[in-house]
Amino acid sequence: MSPHLPEALADSLHDAFGRWGSDLHGLAYAMGFRIIQHFLGDAWTNANVRLHSQPSRFMLNEFDELSDNRFVHMERVTRLADALFRLMGCAGFEVLTNRFQQRDAKSCFYEAEVASDFVEDGFNVQILEERGKRGSDFDFVAKRDGVIINVEVTAKDTEIPSEDTFYSTLKSKRTQVPQDAPAILYVFLPPSWPKNQQAMMHATTVGAARFFRGSQRFNAVVVLWDVMLSLGEGMVTACAFHPFLHSNPRHAMPSLSFFGRMRPENSVQYFRDRLHASPEGARQSLGENPFNPPLAYVTWVLAQRRVI
Repeated sequence: MSPHLPEALADSLHDAFGRWGSDLHGLAYAMGFRIIQHFLGDAWTNANVRLHSQPSRFMLNEFDELSDNRFVHMERVTRLADALFRLMGCAGFEVLTNRFQQRDAKSCFYEAEVASDFVEDGFNVQILEERGKRGSDFDFVAKRDGVIINVEVTAKDTEIPSEDTFYSTLKSKRTQVPQDAPAILYVFLPPSWPKNQQAMMHATTVGAARFFRGSQRFNAVVVLWDVMLSLGEGMVTACAFHPFLHSNPRHAMPSLSFFGRMRPENSVQYFRDRLHASPEGARQSLGENPFNPPLAYVTWVLAQRRVI
């Protein structure tokens, strides 16, 4: 058992395996529901995860099982649960779970996901409380092997790609991180932006360059957006990304290649290429944990039950 896994939650996950163990996708959703309920409470889960006549605009927990939104809903439930599962032993975890009660689901979701990626790559993560003070009002600190990285995560809502709106988003974050360590700003783009790749890349490229000319605090701006890929009769999701690197930041930082989400083999294009070359091979490469990337809590329960 993970040293940070509460006994009640462990028992609940084992119970879910007993009910849905023959269906890994059903198991992942059922376990995800229980993880979210355990950490975020009944009220949040009922409003954002349990199917509802007035669904959450982001979690899409609507009744229509034939809608494409049902797939997105299930995928977001498992991604959020995976992030919480990875983060539960981190300093400031309660700060994050409290944030879910006070902010919109989307911003908290993406903050949790980025922080969990750092944990997966061996960083010690500390979630920070809001201070409302310049230079100390960012989301979390990640530390590994003497490297300290201050991280801010934001999500854009503007539907039309625009250099000015993207630049304004970056500029509004400029003074939130301190000047004494490297920093990364992650910006999740709305679904409408990738529909016009040329406009999206122009807006983000020009906006990031303009931002870097006026500030040396951030080493990189990473834009991310969700992509759904057909996989036979089903679908698989991936998070596409594009990093913009400052040519002359205030503090040097190791290459972004250290970070799992930035590795070429974890990119959407890499998976697309595998899928195009051999759809069956791509399916088999997902192995016993058929999620991209693998879900930590599914791996945990399968290992506990000696399935893998």
